[in-house]
Amino acid sequence: MSNVIVENKFTEFFLEGFSSPKFTEWLDWSAGKDSQHFVALPMIQRGSVWKPKQIIMLWDSLLRGMPIGSLMLSRLNAVDKHGNAVLVRKVGSTQLQPVSEGGGAALIDGQQRTLAMLLGWPNPSADQKQSRTLWVDFPDKPAPEHLFRMHVTSAAHPYGFTKADPNAKLSLRDRRDAREYPLEGQQFPWDSHFPMRLTDLIQTYLDVDRDALRWKDAVLAQLRQAKSHREKSWQDFENNTDKWHALKALDRFCECLQDFFALRIALIAIPDKCFTESEAQDGDDPALAVLFKRVGTGGTELSNADYVYSVIKHHRPETFRLVEEIASGKGFSQLLGPTDIVMTAVRLVAADRGMTDFESPNKANFDSLRKDPEFLESFLALVQSGRLSKALHALTEGLKFNPENGMADPGLPMHGFILGSRPVLQILLRWVLAATKQHAADDAQFAQIVANSREEMLRFVLYAHLALPDIGKASAWAFAWIKVNEAVDQSPFPGRELVQHLIARSVNETRDVAWPLPSKDIFQSLSISVVEDKDRPILGWERFHQKDDAMRQARGVFHRWWGNGNRYQHAMLLWLQRSYVDRIEKNPNEVRSDDEVPYDYDHICPSNHWSNWTGITSQDRLLVFLAKDGNRGHVHIGNSIGNLRVWYARDNRGDGDAPAAEKLNLNSGEDVLNNKRLKDSAIQIEHVEFWNTCSGKGSAIAWSAGRALAFQSAVEHRVCDLYARYFDELKFSEWFPLPDIQAVATTSA
Repeated sequence: MSNVIVENKFTEFFLEGFSSPKFTEWLDWSAGKDSQHFVALPMIQRGSVWKPKQIIMLWDSLLRGMPIGSLMLSRLNAVDKHGNAVLVRKVGSTQLQPVSEGGGAALIDGQQRTLAMLLGWPNPSADQKQSRTLWVDFPDKPAPEHLFRMHVTSAAHPYGFTKADPNAKLSLRDRRDAREYPLEGQQFPWDSHFPMRLTDLIQTYLDVDRDALRWKDAVLAQLRQAKSHREKSWQDFENNTDKWHALKALDRFCECLQDFFALRIALIAIPDKCFTESEAQDGDDPALAVLFKRVGTGGTELSNADYVYSVIKHHRPETFRLVEEIASGKGFSQLLGPTDIVMTAVRLVAADRGMTDFESPNKANFDSLRKDPEFLESFLALVQSGRLSKALHALTEGLKFNPENGMADPGLPMHGFILGSRPVLQILLRWVLAATKQHAADDAQFAQIVANSREEMLRFVLYAHLALPDIGKASAWAFAWIKVNEAVDQSPFPGRELVQHLIARSVNETRDVAWPLPSKDIFQSLSISVVEDKDRPILGWERFHQKDDAMRQARGVFHRWWGNGNRYQHAMLLWLQRSYVDRIEKNPNEVRSDDEVPYDYDHICPSNHWSNWTGITSQDRLLVFLAKDGNRGHVHIGNSIGNLRVWYARDNRGDGDAPAAEKLNLNSGEDVLNNKRLKDSAIQIEHVEFWNTCSGKGSAIAWSAGRALAFQSAVEHRVCDLYARYFDELKFSEWFPLPDIQAVATTSA
């Protein structure tokens, strides 16, 4: 730390309680350009990240000169009450650094708005560079209620998102076309004309001393020299004044910049006493909870997980660095992220100390736990010892897919780690930590216990994803069972015994918490329909109807496997296609479950062929009449797991809307036995004829009764086949031998 004490110009602000600097000043402070105004994130912070649409809306408001609400700051001291240096992160930074010796301000409320504003502010510090870029496209007519057309790109989506919905990924076809223009690591919004970075536009404005005419000349010079895009030059737009006048858009943007540079923002100081724990009545929220309930009225309310992490960091600041180090790991550590890691550690510590188990503690639950004077110390010991990090690393390395074992290896591909939910991972961690307790200093023991339990753990993770309809309650029951059946030294994970317990307790308490898996024969009888109504053979919701109480749980599993008619994202495909998923774009930084994933759930028979079942003319609307009124048969069939595959855009060669036969290379003359597309798509050779027939002849949206039935059969047979693979490759017959399945079904009835 430097010996030079930097003056803290926030001192007067905290005395006055209010300030209204210019926006540009606030952004300079947040970007670290003014050492006398040290701004950082506090130990108390929310964990969300804004979507592209929110960023665009905020900047549209700023360019209009509209107020965007106040920001709230608290005093930030250079040392804590124990005299230790306080480490923080600057806004947008991933690096820890000590607070300036003069102190500074912590941004309590306004983190996401400031991050969004910094996207357009030039020259942030090196460690504040975000993975997203904000663009302005002057030639393009803006969306309704917007001044300018703006785009956001990101590292995961360097070609941006759609104009119609800034949060929606580009179509497979657009991404394929975009990849023909390599960016060499750069970002560029494909669905645009001649976009310019907002940071460049503002920097140019600063470079010409905010002279409007010089700014416009400089920007025009850049646009006129830009390469053509979509076979159009800038001059095409400059000369076309029929609809949207690009030159007038430049003039208006310059006026907006002038207004923006005059705009001020309200900063409000939060008194120190708001952070002080006072004597409260039983049941009252602690001071920090009260504070964030009040702050949350003007923004996003602090979640339970954010609150728990924030309180721990407030009392044990060193936790921040330790948890961030754990979260920086690969696989399950990264998937959980900081807040879930903290919630997991809280639960594991409570279990180890014999305290009340809260699967997902709320603010009051956590406050009751931390009343134990040793709880926070035990929490700190768990994360500081490295045992939690080592257990997560062992699970990641031990459960991941190993291509050296061939396609049948039951491991999870990196993207498939999302199949492991937090409650399920907590169960595995509870066992691993207990089974290695006697050899805590021996790192090899973590890997050994997972290696000895690999098949059981993988079965449990993938069983839980399908057959634990109440995962929270199942996890609570599992923790209670483990408490009674504590792991002895190095004992392998008892997956079968645990699942039998969960199923038996579900039966005894008549609750749908855990279901047995139906046999392949039972599942086939549920999957493959028998046409009873020849005039209305297309089945919808009625295929899941509980016709037989003895089959209720089996139908529940079947329904979850088939999928909800309105959703078509089936994460189980990441495991079912694990060999394909593993070898394409294996980037551990992309173990995600949000819009940033590099793959799509691709309809094998495209949705625009069947989504409305309208045919070409009113006479061709056969498929409307082939289904019972209101059963939404087309949606249930089209969005089933049987009609989906996980697919990378680079493999889609522009055939996203092509018939199934073309997408699967069935008519290419290639020997079907060597058809790589079929293998990668997890489609059996025996079912090729169904997909050929349902592809249709002539117009893709012209349907006949024969084509509709072939489509239904193709989906049903693939649903059944995928389940058979799941059941066999994970050896579930060891957990659910046929007599046991029938006994449980009969008992539960």
